[in-house]
Amino acid sequence: PEKAELPTLLTGYEYVKNIAKLRKCDFPQELFFCLNAPLFKTIVTLSKGNKQKITLIAALCGNPQMLVLDEPLSGLDSLTKDILVKLITKVYLENNMCIVISTHEKERFTNIQTKTLDL
Repeated sequence: PEKAELPTLLTGYEYVKNIAKLRKCDFPQELFFCLNAPLFKTIVTLSKGNKQKITLIAALCGNPQMLVLDEPLSGLDSLTKDILVKLITKVYLENNMCIVISTHEKERFTNIQTKTLDL
C-alpha cells in the first residue's frame, strides 16, 4: 500500500508474531531473512521500504488462499523487488493460489500472469 497503517509501538517481530498467532500458523522467520526485514526495530522507526516488507510478510503468513497486493514493490530497492517477485512466484506455483496484484511494474510479474487488466 502507499501508506501502511501498522501499530507503531510494536517491533516487526511482535506484529508478525501476533498475525501468526491469529492465523494459527508458525512464525515465518524465513521470510524475515529472505527479505532482510528488521526484526527488532519498532515500526515507527522503519523506512517505507521496511514497513512494506513487514506488511508483505504478514500477508504471506499462514499460506492464505488468496492474496490481494496493492503496489507490493513500492518503496523497495531493486534487489528486494527481485527477491519479492521470486517469492511471490514460488508461493503462487507451490500453492496454486489466486493473487491479485495492482502494480506499475507489471513486467516483473509476466511469468505468473494469467489475466491482466490495464487501466
